[in-house]
Amino acid sequence: MTNAELAQPEVELQLDKPRKFCIDFNALCVLEKITGRNALFDTTIWIKPDLNILRAIIFAGLTGNDPELTLHEVGKIMTNHPSVIQSAMQAATQMIQAIIDGQKKSNP
Repeated sequence: MTNAELAQPEVELQLDKPRKFCIDFNALCVLEKITGRNALFDTTIWIKPDLNILRAIIFAGLTGNDPELTLHEVGKIMTNHPSVIQSAMQAATQMIQAIIDGQKKSNP
């Protein structure tokens, strides 16, 4: 992922329709609210997510551009488009790393 892509951390996923996926601070807050876990510091969310966490990550990344989506709908999308899981997690991992790296630069 290039620096330009990290500046606008958003990817398009081909799902039931093309959807924008973005893990930004708003998405991290959604993820924290759903899971009760700090997405910046609890690395198990990213390393070994269970199915509920996977769905929550994808939900958090999609609802910034489509706030009407529900967790249930995201689960159906994941069922019908299983390749989204790998694509979304790869993108999410890169996006979260960019956020962490940005914080490290701001607070040396």
